Amino acid sequence: MIEEFAHRYFLDNQLTHWLLFIVILLVGMIFKKLISRLITYLIYIFFRKYSAGVGLDKFQFLLIKPFSFFISMLALYFAFERLHFPDEWNMVSIEHVGLRLILFRSFQVLMTISVTWIVLRFIDFMGDIYHYRSTLDASKSKDQLITFVKDFTKIIACIVSLIFTLGVLFHINITSLVAG
Repeated sequence: MIEEFAHRYFLDNQLTHWLLFIVILLVGMIFKKLISRLITYLIYIFFRKYSAGVGLDKFQFLLIKPFSFFISMLALYFAFERLHFPDEWNMVSIEHVGLRLILFRSFQVLMTISVTWIVLRFIDFMGDIYHYRSTLDASKSKDQLITFVKDFTKIIACIVSLIFTLGVLFHINITSLVAG
């Protein structure tokens, strides 16, 4: 009975593949917050001695949402890896322009955005650490400098992310683009 059910097909995929698809999505969506908390806690342990004055709560507040988004994207990827497009749809391969390539590039862009989001939030955390350290001094000129360096670092991170997206994901020659 179960084996007969398992060998049924829906859109050229066995029902067991569909079941595995649903299980991976559910596990990813249910446990993304827990996994995000665990990852942020483990990273915080590594930086704990440098983050005096800025606690775990602030670190988790900044990084749980980006890590949750990252884990959601990974769950989507692993779930969809279990399925394939039906042959009747006559989909071109991922090397040619078509729906598969668009979906794959969209996924890559979303993953790049999620990693960039994590980096930007980590820069915010480092800025909070330096801002706390500057409040211990009497000089107020460091506050403006810390804010400037934090914002400048975030801009550089965004530019690097954009260059990565254009160069690596979309195979655009960045050198010729910058040179004109």
